[in-house]
Amino acid sequence: EKQIPQALVLMDKNRFSYVNSRGEIFKEADETDKLDFPVITGISTQNTEAMEQLQNVTSIMAVLKREKGQWSLNNLSEIHVNKNGGISLYFSGLKAEIRLIHNYPGNAGVREPARKDLIKKFAGLKKVTRHLSRSGGIHRVTSIDLDSTDGVVVSFKKAEG
Repeated sequence: EKQIPQALVLMDKNRFSYVNSRGEIFKEADETDKLDFPVITGISTQNTEAMEQLQNVTSIMAVLKREKGQWSLNNLSEIHVNKNGGISLYFSGLKAEIRLIHNYPGNAGVREPARKDLIKKFAGLKKVTRHLSRSGGIHRVTSIDLDSTDGVVVSFKKAEG
């Protein structure tokens, strides 16, 4: 079966490997390969949940594949899996962390049952970033938390002066 890379994963030995759409690592990347893929960081081979984490990340990427513009998979630079199981996204064009998930929702992960929730979260991201762009505050944003129980929570840099 021919494997099609969806992302690169940077694991323990500071080596990049290709990941397919099912979250499976299939080949170590080499410097002559095309390396223009989102990078997955924060996953350790020492972690027994590494495979599940990769599957959850590629499920998020599948939702982003349907997006257009700034929040599309084409503009995704990095997906970071935090030690507590949270997931943060980094997009080109915005110097802010997008906190998507604080903790994985059990063994089901973020696959099909949560797809509608992810789409809803991205709709909230679009709405808040449109507002921040119009009001001129987008350049001061340090993080946008889409997983808050209070809706979208935006953190800003301290005002200068």
